[in-house]
Amino acid sequence: MSRKIFKKIIIAIPILIITFVMVFNYEPTEIKALTVTGSPSAGAGVGDSGTSCNNADGDWANPTFAASSNNSYTDFGGNFFDANEISDELQVSNLGLALPAGSTIDGITVEIEKYAGGGDLAVDYDVRLTKTAGVQIGTNKTDTATNWATADPNSYVSYGGATDKWGTTWTEAEVETTGFGLVFCGKSTNDANVNLYIDHIQITVYYTPAISVDLSGTVYQSSGGSNIGASKTITVYKNGSTSLGSDTTDINGAWALTGLNISSGDIINVYIDGDATYKGNTVFVSDGNNQTNVDIYGSTLIVRHDTGSNITNTNLSTARVGTDANDMVYSVSGTNLTATTSAEIHVWTGDTFAPDGFIKTNGAVSNLHIDDNASVSLSTTDNIINGNITINTGATLTISADTKLGGNLTNNGTFTHSANTLEFINSATPSTILSATDISFSTLKSSAAGKIIKFQKQIAGSPKFTITGQFNFQGLAGNPINISSDTSGTEWHIHLNSSQSSVSNIRVTDSACAVGTNSISANASIIDGGNNGSCWGIINVNAPPAVGESPGGGGGTLKTGGGRGGQQPSGATADGGGDLETGGTVAPPTVISP
Repeated sequence: MSRKIFKKIIIAIPILIITFVMVFNYEPTEIKALTVTGSPSAGAGVGDSGTSCNNADGDWANPTFAASSNNSYTDFGGNFFDANEISDELQVSNLGLALPAGSTIDGITVEIEKYAGGGDLAVDYDVRLTKTAGVQIGTNKTDTATNWATADPNSYVSYGGATDKWGTTWTEAEVETTGFGLVFCGKSTNDANVNLYIDHIQITVYYTPAISVDLSGTVYQSSGGSNIGASKTITVYKNGSTSLGSDTTDINGAWALTGLNISSGDIINVYIDGDATYKGNTVFVSDGNNQTNVDIYGSTLIVRHDTGSNITNTNLSTARVGTDANDMVYSVSGTNLTATTSAEIHVWTGDTFAPDGFIKTNGAVSNLHIDDNASVSLSTTDNIINGNITINTGATLTISADTKLGGNLTNNGTFTHSANTLEFINSATPSTILSATDISFSTLKSSAAGKIIKFQKQIAGSPKFTITGQFNFQGLAGNPINISSDTSGTEWHIHLNSSQSSVSNIRVTDSACAVGTNSISANASIIDGGNNGSCWGIINVNAPPAVGESPGGGGGTLKTGGGRGGQQPSGATADGGGDLETGGTVAPPTVISP
């Protein structure tokens, strides 16, 4: 929920009086609705230093009368002010404004009570604000098409508005400086001896006060690890460029900062600062409210948002503190995110991470962890997760672009692989795919020779692993990819939606075929590790024995009723019996005493 609060300041022309009228929809003890009256400093009032309007024949008379709406007028003109001439400048400056520290300027309105007397015709010529007294800047809000009233209307003509910054930018300091004010002048049209009258000028500044936000949390050595302990420096930055301060952890790893100038939509980076052992960043899009659970995990980039929307790689780029690059556990190039070596990307509970580029982690423990009820959508190609992907309860991962995975995939939520390829990489790192429910893949691929890939065994009909596209596993001769169940002797189940021909040099063990599946084209390079279904395209049903071993009798083939004989030491055999898919057994090795 936005905490933006509009407040306005009404300032009389600062010749004698400066009046503030502040309207609040809350009443902090330090700020009350009030009127402040004071005298202007030198330099306020009438001046001729500008260049847009300059009439050498006269000045505005009685300028102090414009301090209030009381039918006493400051005026310009008479027998020297003729048709199509421009008045002298009426300059307003030195207002002496004081806004709450850190306020954001949203807009400025100028209101002028004016008329041209005696049936004279006049229009505006210059209505502009100043940051330096008498020097106009920004948009000229003059209305040259509308004649002034010819009698006192007892009402104001307004210029600008609550969200109108007059074609420039404003800071709290600029509206508080002595140079902030107005330059005004008018123009006669077709009459001679014109008289211009101004009863009152007031300026309204609309601003959003800085919101005082408190942040706190606990720092841990790692995700799921112990707290980091005392005397670690924690630094907070806003939008990557504004330091909001630092704190040191207590004995329990807790930290806190109060009174921070944070608005809804600001991107906050909280990180371990200058530590030789631990590095960690928590980046979130703030909703402008206090947060008590801004935790940090060592070797982790935590991404989160508090606005009910999502956080993107672009947000992470904004949040990155370039002046503290050694403490950042990530970098962003364009819209592509890379976590540093061994750093995990951790999506906070209930939040949505929507990378607008690819994501990449480095190292076998550099994981993607999607916390409870969180969601991630990988829709840009070339994602690389060298570690594990973990999808917690209620969480969602959607992959619609090419993604590479070096470690495990654990799904306890919702996994959707709607298009493109999920490829297993890193030959030296085993991968296990676990899922609490049936799971589908578009194209599943690996060319990592020698890699071990295990699928969760089926219990009570689940999970079933469905391939809707291609099952593309190709190892090397003599160094096959090893595919098996995660539990030796208990099968996992595959369902192929179409026939497959891109499979070679794999060794398959404990791999059953779901009802209705298509098959893999028969291939002599597909090695039978035993206990497999008929869809795997195995030509040589029994795996060749290792050097020095001989096969035992199986009592038939796996396809036609025999179990696989156990591999035996040289000179020994053992027999199995029955079809493993229909109740057969694998004969155990025979132990021969020396």
